[in-house]
Amino acid sequence: MKKDICKWILNTLSDEDLAGLTQTMNIKLDGFRQIHPEHVKRLRPRLIHQMLKPSNLKLAGLMAESEGDFDKIRHMNRQTLYDRMAQGEMKPSLVLTALITSSEAEHQTLAESLYEELSKSGHLEKWQHQYKHLIAEYDTEELDSQSYKEQMIQLKQEAEQATKKVKKTEKKWSERYQRLQKETQKLTNDLHRLKEENKKLMRSIQQTKQELQQRDKELAEQREKDFKNKKKLDQLKEKMSVLEEENRELRKRKKGTEPESHSTSFSVQTGKRIVILGNPKNSKINQQLKQFPSLIVDSSEIESIFEENKLQTSDQIWLLTYNTSPQKQYLVRTHVEEKNLKEFSNFQSLYNHLKTLAQGRNDKV
Repeated sequence: MKKDICKWILNTLSDEDLAGLTQTMNIKLDGFRQIHPEHVKRLRPRLIHQMLKPSNLKLAGLMAESEGDFDKIRHMNRQTLYDRMAQGEMKPSLVLTALITSSEAEHQTLAESLYEELSKSGHLEKWQHQYKHLIAEYDTEELDSQSYKEQMIQLKQEAEQATKKVKKTEKKWSERYQRLQKETQKLTNDLHRLKEENKKLMRSIQQTKQELQQRDKELAEQREKDFKNKKKLDQLKEKMSVLEEENRELRKRKKGTEPESHSTSFSVQTGKRIVILGNPKNSKINQQLKQFPSLIVDSSEIESIFEENKLQTSDQIWLLTYNTSPQKQYLVRTHVEEKNLKEFSNFQSLYNHLKTLAQGRNDKV
């Protein structure tokens, strides 16, 4: 309803008044820098449509408020307003404008009620034209009067004030437009910079992806090599185990063919040193070894013993197989002559042998 009332009010304006209001409200249409009265006739529907947008309705009311004594109208009751319009003392467009632009809900409701009643009765257009004719006659009669001149001066002053306001508003919007232009340019530059940085980032990601793919390929190849090497190592260990088993069998057979007195070759002779490969880490053994010249070598140091030639040809080598790995055992057997080597498969056999040697030494004494 409010929009219909505003539309009717705007349609009552002359081409000159509507053009002036268009300029005051800064209404723009595509293809026109400024709306002049001669444009209004064919552009009226488009201009009114623009003015009726929500963002312009309030502004239209404020601009129109200078055309009449709105406060006086808003203090009149319904019947008084009805009678004044019927007698031609007030034009309906002015009354409806004063009421519909009020911030009070009751004024707006009254405007809607009057508009609906006058529209249905046909008085709305009739009284509007009736007021125009009365004003025209009044203007003719008072054309030369001092009151008319004063009104013209006042209107001129109001027009100048309105023009100043318009120029001030135009300046304000021009400054805002320039500021927005600068901000838009800055945003455009920032967007371009971000696009360039994004391109660099994508190239870097692609390069990193390629490097990762190459690294994955190299790791896969290395895993394949490691798997083959492990397979070869397992085969070598298996062969070594077979060789060690064969070596043990040969040693057993050889021991079976040697005279029984051969075991005395392991008796501790004067000046000979006992070298134990594979630290027994036992206090009882250490106590027994104090009776003989001896050297205890940890399993981890066996290789360095041979590399640094720390063994003497007269040394008796005792290999503790329960404290050394098969690889180390194989290394010892390939470097030590069989006659100088004795093997112990458990702690008890070592302890018993030492005990026997110590007993024989005591008996000689």
